[in-house]
Amino acid sequence: MADGITHKLREANSILMDSSEERTIKRLTSEIAELRRRNAQLRREVAELQQRIVELEAERNRAKDRRLPRIGEILIEMGYATKMQLEVCLIKQQQTKGKLLGEVMVESGVITTDQLLQALAEQLKRMSPSK
Repeated sequence: MADGITHKLREANSILMDSSEERTIKRLTSEIAELRRRNAQLRREVAELQQRIVELEAERNRAKDRRLPRIGEILIEMGYATKMQLEVCLIKQQQTKGKLLGEVMVESGVITTDQLLQALAEQLKRMSPSK
């Protein structure tokens, strides 16, 4: 009789273990499915963020292209002033109120009015959309 009870206890324990394992398997399967859904969502979010980065970089590059060409750089490129002369005039400009760099450079004798006008024409040309 004890063998029968032991056998029945083992069967009951086996059924409980099977039931417990099934619940564990179902729970783990459910968790895996949720993790897969979350992973897919995160991948979509990453792709969206990467696309936004590409768009922002493109906008930044377009903004750089629209940047107003600096008159001092143009004057140096045209050979009308040196970098040192430009730097000195920039310091003088900071000490004046509201004077434009071209004015300071003409007043300082670094460039002539004609040279300033030529540089301004070049600046305007560079700002115009290319065809």
